Amino acid sequence: MVCPHRRWHLEPAGQRQHPPALNAESVKIKNPCSTSQVLTGWRLHDYKAQHTFRFPSEYKIGPGVTVTIYSGRGTRAATRLWFGFTYGAVWNDTAPERAYLRDAAGTIVSTWSAY
Repeated sequence: MVCPHRRWHLEPAGQRQHPPALNAESVKIKNPCSTSQVLTGWRLHDYKAQHTFRFPSEYKIGPGVTVTIYSGRGTRAATRLWFGFTYGAVWNDTAPERAYLRDAAGTIVSTWSAY
């Protein structure tokens, strides 16, 4: 079972092209289910899929847990994942900016946009 509701939160900061601003830019995904969800093969991407994050193999998000995916680089943890960029923002904050969460089959599970 896949719970379709995810919470999106983009948090851009200042001069967004360089660290540490890249580590302030993030998307938060919350699992509202009462069971853990395995996200192996899932991906998160921007409009036109110019920047794509692939969830690590066997990655699992617990019930009620929120995971933050940062644009920059850092140390992976249960609730912190990283695109791995050293330059260039993922989210450009101009229309039609969108974030898409797709399951392993490529089906859109959730989208987010401020526009």
